[in-house]
Amino acid sequence: MKETLTPEEVAQLLAKEFLTPQEIAKLMRLNVKTVYVLLDNGELQGKKWGNQWRVHRSQLNA
Repeated sequence: MKETLTPEEVAQLLAKEFLTPQEIAKLMRLNVKTVYVLLDNGELQGKKWGNQWRVHRSQLNA
């Protein structure tokens, strides 16, 4: 079963300008591999700095 975030945890994550795939997975209750697939096929827009993905929080509202 997926971990449920408290409203405070959700607010803390959404206060960040950029989120990691792991943070997005927690927020959206997805497997982190699914987030990477969405990033790789362009369904979720992000930037890759080095070997790490970052997604602007505005992309989660799109």
